[in-house]
Amino acid sequence: MSIHSLPIEVLQKIFTYFSYRELLPLSLVCHRWNEASVKFIVCKGKFNVTRALRDSEECAEEGRLINPSVVIGNIARDYRALVVEDGQQHELTIAACVQRFPIIDALQLEDVLCWDQHCLYTTYQGWFTQCRLIVVSLQSCHGSKTADEPLDCIWTMTNLKRLVWLECDYDPLRKVTINAPNLESIYLKGSKGSSPGEIKLQCALLKHIECKPKEHDFPDMFITDLGSVETLQLILENRIDLGFFRGLRQLTDLDLTLDCKMKSLDELMNVCSGLPITILNISCSIERSFINLEEFFANFTELESLTLCRVDFYAERDILLRQLKNLELRCVEYCEDVTLNVPSLTHLTLESDILDKIIFTNASSLLNLSLYLTSEKLKNCLEQTVFPFLDIHRNVESLTLINKRFRKNDDFIHKSTNTHIWLNLRSLELRWINVTVDFFRVFTESKQLHNLTLTDCNIDCTGLPDAEHIRLDSVERMVIGQRCYLKNTIRTDFPLLAGEHS
Repeated sequence: MSIHSLPIEVLQKIFTYFSYRELLPLSLVCHRWNEASVKFIVCKGKFNVTRALRDSEECAEEGRLINPSVVIGNIARDYRALVVEDGQQHELTIAACVQRFPIIDALQLEDVLCWDQHCLYTTYQGWFTQCRLIVVSLQSCHGSKTADEPLDCIWTMTNLKRLVWLECDYDPLRKVTINAPNLESIYLKGSKGSSPGEIKLQCALLKHIECKPKEHDFPDMFITDLGSVETLQLILENRIDLGFFRGLRQLTDLDLTLDCKMKSLDELMNVCSGLPITILNISCSIERSFINLEEFFANFTELESLTLCRVDFYAERDILLRQLKNLELRCVEYCEDVTLNVPSLTHLTLESDILDKIIFTNASSLLNLSLYLTSEKLKNCLEQTVFPFLDIHRNVESLTLINKRFRKNDDFIHKSTNTHIWLNLRSLELRWINVTVDFFRVFTESKQLHNLTLTDCNIDCTGLPDAEHIRLDSVERMVIGQRCYLKNTIRTDFPLLAGEHS
């Protein structure tokens, strides 16, 4: 049976599994698919209420505000996600939305006054509490007639799963407790105020926090209990007391970006000691940090994945890392005389200039290697650094080479004398690499290479007649980026063919 002959009901059942972005092109296939998908497009898409009011013909022609119910009352009822941006008629707009869209899953409120938000919640509590996602940014009432009126209330959001709290400016007299017993994820960005503790979030099941705080507003001052949090993404623009980490008793995944000066990571290591962190990413963007690797791994004893960017390190003796499976080191300037015993390491990402400064022992599990080539002389870098490393670690099956200093007149990789190294590979990816078409002939002898990816590469076709191709029979998947350019040829097709039936 053809898919085009399926009943509408069956198509609709299938379309329930597609996202909003995926449904849009499907609705253009034919009239039947449009009929079957339109209600899901409306259901899964966002309706920007404020934009609809601005764009209404009556508002544009007369240049005046209209009653929101006039516009909103003509919108399809099936929308489940609403956006209400800054405007002068929040109360009337929300009232019209409640009447037109009685059932919603997501609500985004931007630039609402603190007092107005409280009044809206009080008036339409049942409508607000059904939301699974809420995005909110609050404005201070400073200067308004309600600025000095105290506020002490509790908002109960029993269905809320994710909360996005953006650039909220709340007032000293506002004391709001948000009770969200089923909240799992929160994004907290740049909230400010004279006393950030005035907003408290009670959420016993919270698992994930993304946080980019201002100078006072940190997770422990906003969230009453951090004990259930498993993943934390934190961007610090100012140095802070990291003591709240001790309350993250179930933290397993930490992603920390330092947009402030923090030369030593000793405080971080101390407060994280004993936490069950298995995934750790640390990136320093303002000033390089420096660590003693022995002390570092003594505090992070359960690491399985580690990423360090702009963090220099040293070690006075060999370090045994039994559990480490993934290691990525980027923009490292100093790491002399470091030996890592890594029996479980499977994925390694490095820059070529430190490849010969770190000794990896007992690395028989290493299968995937990604290298950022930093030398201006590509050929020398490969011959003197990369090939010797691969010759030692012959168990590597997947290799990615990325040229960080790419120039159009760079050296071209030719057919290498180190043929045995290439023949061991099952997957090869080249990015910003100049390569001759003759280089790929080595893989005509290989039965191992299954995946080949070329991105932003220049390929010199000298020596290959325009009507001929190089057939790579073992390659099952070949991905060629749009910015791969052929040199010294007039051919319009690609010179490589993958698979026996290509």
